Amino acid sequence: MHIDKLYFSTFIYKMSCLEFTYSLIQSNEKKVELSEEEQAEIEWIINSALHRKLYASRKKSLFSSKIKLSKESYSMYLRMKKYEHMIDL
Repeated sequence: MHIDKLYFSTFIYKMSCLEFTYSLIQSNEKKVELSEEEQAEIEWIINSALHRKLYASRKKSLFSSKIKLSKESYSMYLRMKKYEHMIDL
């Protein structure tokens, strides 16, 4: 799977803000309803620092504007993509 470098960098930055956004949700400063499964998955993403693993696993080409992700990296990307809408920058 190939992803645009600029979009990928922005996505990684947004995912690094997930922990702060989740703390706002828990303190009721941000109104978002999450199921128990969603809460558990978000906590797992935060605790395992999945955004750092995804960033480290990227394969970039020197002259390309795309980044290649392995199947495992792409599945991590999709797992985090579900929660991108919660993050306000």
